[in-house]
Amino acid sequence: MTKEHEKPRRVLVLGGNHAQVPYIKELKKRGFWVALTDLNENAPGRAYTDAFKKVGYEDVPKLLDFAEQLKFSSKDKVFTAAAQFAHIGAATIAAKYEISYPSVSVIETCLDKTLFYSEFQKHSIPIPETVVVKTAEELKKYEGHMDPLSHYYLKSDFSKNPKYIYRFRGNACSPSDYFWGFDRHLRNAYVLQKEFFGRHLRLNLMPGRAVFYDFSTNAQLAKAESDEILRDHDLIEKLVAFLNYNQLQSWLVKFDIIVNKQSWCALDIGLDPPSRMFHSITSNGYNFASHYLDQYLEGDVTYPEVRL
Repeated sequence: MTKEHEKPRRVLVLGGNHAQVPYIKELKKRGFWVALTDLNENAPGRAYTDAFKKVGYEDVPKLLDFAEQLKFSSKDKVFTAAAQFAHIGAATIAAKYEISYPSVSVIETCLDKTLFYSEFQKHSIPIPETVVVKTAEELKKYEGHMDPLSHYYLKSDFSKNPKYIYRFRGNACSPSDYFWGFDRHLRNAYVLQKEFFGRHLRLNLMPGRAVFYDFSTNAQLAKAESDEILRDHDLIEKLVAFLNYNQLQSWLVKFDIIVNKQSWCALDIGLDPPSRMFHSITSNGYNFASHYLDQYLEGDVTYPEVRL
């Protein structure tokens, strides 16, 4: 069969709002047949796709039904550039049809602070002093053990700033003022952490490359600064080992870290597209979506080395 008569590659995309449109357009440019799911029937990305289903990316049963309607197979792809919650649905579809993708359990671990802090420790990745707190009554029990002059953070298990992250002094903890209901950002528990002092950085880690950004200014660190961090700390070795163990080594993964002269710690992990890197690359005239798809669908890391 000649190439022009071959069936186009198919991809199921989860999420089609304005931020995801560049990825959908790039997929069409590459010749993909694109099916899209979004809770918004008028999602901006719908106009550029070949099939559409009104379903949210967290409604896993309906996502599976749609994949079945499409007669999905291991030859197809599943992709999302939406919020990282969407990876649960994508991973579930991938597992059913034996499509290469991190497992559901790995995705779940990366979304839940009570899980990934434990996994960090198993891989000797330092974290702040941390305890899990499930109720206001449990938090009250810890009040007497807090340093009155130190600051602490209370973060919900699925927190996404500003929901639900609280900062207070050890002598000013007020459990009754914090949210104790349950929603998508608080599902089981909070983590209570003593403040760790140092420079707050965002690290984008991908095969063969590590890019640091200052968390407060969003500026990319100069090479000399990055080299100093890599020389003084063993963070890359430990984080890469964590990614390898969880079969995330081919992805672009974000880590929030704090570094000082003596030590470092990891605060968070993220799987959605990196906004700082996106802005840096697009502001220099490059197509971030194209490079992102090179990595996620073709396995090639082609991001240009640029700075703001």
